[in-house]
Amino acid sequence: AGVFAVRAGPYIKENLIAYLLKKPLTTHNPQTDFLGLISTGDKYAVASRGCHALEGQFLWTLKDQIDRTWMDGYQNLPDMEADDDDDDEIESSSPESKQFLPPSLTSRGPDAMAAFAAAPMRCGGCGAKVGARTLSRVLDAVHRRRMVRARDTRGDGDVADDENRARFAPKEIDHEDAAVVMLPERGGGAMVYTIDFFRSFISDPFVFGKIAAVHALSDCHAMGANAQTALALAIVPFAAFEAMTESTLIDMLSGASDILDEDNCELSGGHTCEGAELALGFSINGYIENPSLLFKKRGGKVGDKIVLTKAIGTGAVFAADMRAKCNGEFVEEAIENMVTSNGLASKVAMQIQHERLGTTSGAQDGGNGAIHACTDVTGFGLAGHLLEMLAANDIESEDSIGANINLSAVPFLR
Repeated sequence: AGVFAVRAGPYIKENLIAYLLKKPLTTHNPQTDFLGLISTGDKYAVASRGCHALEGQFLWTLKDQIDRTWMDGYQNLPDMEADDDDDDEIESSSPESKQFLPPSLTSRGPDAMAAFAAAPMRCGGCGAKVGARTLSRVLDAVHRRRMVRARDTRGDGDVADDENRARFAPKEIDHEDAAVVMLPERGGGAMVYTIDFFRSFISDPFVFGKIAAVHALSDCHAMGANAQTALALAIVPFAAFEAMTESTLIDMLSGASDILDEDNCELSGGHTCEGAELALGFSINGYIENPSLLFKKRGGKVGDKIVLTKAIGTGAVFAADMRAKCNGEFVEEAIENMVTSNGLASKVAMQIQHERLGTTSGAQDGGNGAIHACTDVTGFGLAGHLLEMLAANDIESEDSIGANINLSAVPFLR
């Protein structure tokens, strides 16, 4: 019955489309004569075709081979192969193979097509972020342009004097996990701002909402701030019925709200729109009463130990899953890891800072077990984010340091 259903699938699809377009339907006549193989257990099988029948162990071997070949076609998927249309093909790094390009990329020039050919399976989630070096160059270029404009003019176009030049000059770029804005002296404290956004890489909008919220909160947690409010930016796929859009949004924002509520962070508003893919992001506003206790990327000392609050490897797991080469239980373990917040670890770290440093001294002056530097490990991986921390010391003229990673001590997902 299953084979007949599979063979009828294409006809059902075509007839559904034809019906909606008010076109003639196609008649499907399933075959009436076929070979049946039934396993009776203990590696024994019975075969029948028409009025003929046969039994034996060799038939079980034949059935097992047929079944395994069938399933292998779904489990061991081939790499992307060439399409017949030469207009949508480009040469890959391997001269004997070609890769298909989505039509939306063919109009973006040879550079975009070459980049896609080098990495045809684009990551979702936090792995989809722009590369660290590219982002750094962009920020530096924008900052230089702002400095030139601030030097020459004010907002009203008048020539700036020295006082206004100092007042309106753009602040230096601070490559931290979140932006820190000092509050007026009367109130004290500091606000911590961060934003995060990515497209979905799983089919369950409720779970994706949880993952997106955990990821957005992570920058606040990495700096030791308490998240106060969140604004959401949600994109839902185009749907034929409004009820489908509503259901997707309810599931996604409900999952996100569960995580935000656990962190005492209020989802206070946001914006929604329709698009090609499901995506979600948050602008998080945090607060810390004593800004001198904030964790930063810079500040590491010779002899410091590297502490990971969770196992790593989600990127590798989902890259394997996209190619159908990952066990389901491993994906479940990775998802469980991704919906686990770093909020508790952040609270423990801040408690250590208070105990070691008190509430008035700065973290950079600490010793005796204090935490000198901190960041969250997301899209750039352990090595990438560790490199950012080491580079931050060089930028701020701290002691130049290196790091050794003992791979056998790193907690990896399966």
